Amino acid sequence: MTGGGLADNVEANIVLMGTHDEIEEMGFADVFTAWKSTCFIPNEEYIDAYEFQRKRVVTASRKILAEPATVRALEELRQQERILAVKPRDPATLRGQKKWIYDRLPGDAFTDKDIYAHVKDFPTDPKSKTPKATMRRVLQELRDDGILIHLQKGLWKRRV
Repeated sequence: MTGGGLADNVEANIVLMGTHDEIEEMGFADVFTAWKSTCFIPNEEYIDAYEFQRKRVVTASRKILAEPATVRALEELRQQERILAVKPRDPATLRGQKKWIYDRLPGDAFTDKDIYAHVKDFPTDPKSKTPKATMRRVLQELRDDGILIHLQKGLWKRRV
């Protein structure tokens, strides 16, 4: 990691096409030099070698991206991105079944079974034949509200 770590790290990969004088006229060379002191202008040999290596990386990347483990890992990252993008709802605004479940959440991490321990007291329609399914739905709604994180099947964690 560099500097402040990944959150503060900025990377830009750009190719400026034109002669050195044209790029100077556009003002990009000064901006790039201000960003990075190792500014250089590649020659044709460098560009050809770089393109060769880039193609090798793209080919290898396609194989890696097709691997089931990579597909799963990237989906987990996308899920985390969706979770992190949600502004958590203030738990004080919860009402009804959401509030009832939230008030009974044990500690930081918990399982579905921890919540099912309260199924007899769960406020639901007395005719309901699936109160545990309703409890899972409420957990999912709390996840969508940004209050919970779903770690894996049957395992949850408080976000706030």
